[in-house]
Amino acid sequence: MSNQTISISCLTMILAFSNHTLRADEPTRDAKPFSEIASLMESEGYLISEATYKKGDWEVEALKDGTAYELRLEGTTGKVRWQKVDDTDDPWPPNNAKPLSAIAQTVEKTGYVISEVDYERNNIWEVEAYKEGVKYELKLNALTGALLIEKLDT
Repeated sequence: MSNQTISISCLTMILAFSNHTLRADEPTRDAKPFSEIASLMESEGYLISEATYKKGDWEVEALKDGTAYELRLEGTTGKVRWQKVDDTDDPWPPNNAKPLSAIAQTVEKTGYVISEVDYERNNIWEVEAYKEGVKYELKLNALTGALLIEKLDT
């Protein structure tokens, strides 16, 4: 093996490692898709306003029975690791919003892996998602689920 071949191999490994570390918030292959996490929470009476995948878990802000909670869910099972009452003043999706699980499922069917969702005012979901290792920012209508903006997240 020549020195040039070894150098190219080392450079390839360094770039692969660098690319991996840049995507630390991308859900792992064994993580439950976000649409399933959202569906599980909705079935338990939660209304999600924000969710972020971090270090193998989902950190979620949600409302249940008029009380805001911060929860940490295991990424592979959706099991609640802990929850606490949250004093957030985040905006919440309106009652006539399309279920977040349905919106997430539609996004995932197009090949995206969701890493973060955040409800913004004016009936907009901001979603960060990966497709083929590239991070995108999506804006979706919370009432209809329609895709409004799709751009690279730089």
